[in-house]
Parts: sequence; structure tokens; C-alpha cells
Amino acid sequence: MCAVVSGPVPGAPHRPQRRGGRGGCGGGRGLVGLQKLAPGTDPLLALSLLGITGLTAYFGTIEVGQVKPGDTFVVSGAAGATGSVAGMVAKGK
Repeated sequence: MCAVVSGPVPGAPHRPQRRGGRGGCGGGRGLVGLQKLAPGTDPLLALSLLGITGLTAYFGTIEVGQVKPGDTFVVSGAAGATGSVAGMVAKGK
């Protein structure tokens, strides 16, 4: 997973591969920042609410938006899952 693979492929031209650069996998350092799920944690929950969706919603609402009790919080319908979670975060404030 996320490794640079190079080898003979019948009928395919050889293209030199390079490590690093931009893109996934931590810029050539392999996967970074992975943590094991605690036993009993729902993987779907970990990928959504507790994953990048939840983090983006939380920090976007609390740190960037600085929502305070009594504020009116409007989320575009195009915000999708992140917008839904942001609404829940704002409501909790």
C-alpha cells in the first residue's frame, strides 16, 4: 500500500519512478500518522465522525468560525457530510 512499484510489465514501456514529491503517502515517507482503532470501535465511525470529516468540521467550526452560543450558523447544502457534522458541532456549542 502506497509503495513505489517498478518492474517488468509485459508490453508496457519502462518509466522511471521517483520517491517523494507531492501527493499521497506522506511525500515518499510511507503512510504517516496511522493509529490502531481501540477494540470495539466501529470502523465506519472512525472514518467519518472521528476521522477527517469530523476533524475538519470541528476545527472549521470552533477554530476558524469561532462559533459562540447564540450565533446563527448556516451551512451550505453542498457541504455534505462535513457540513452535517459542523452543524452538530455548532449546535453543541
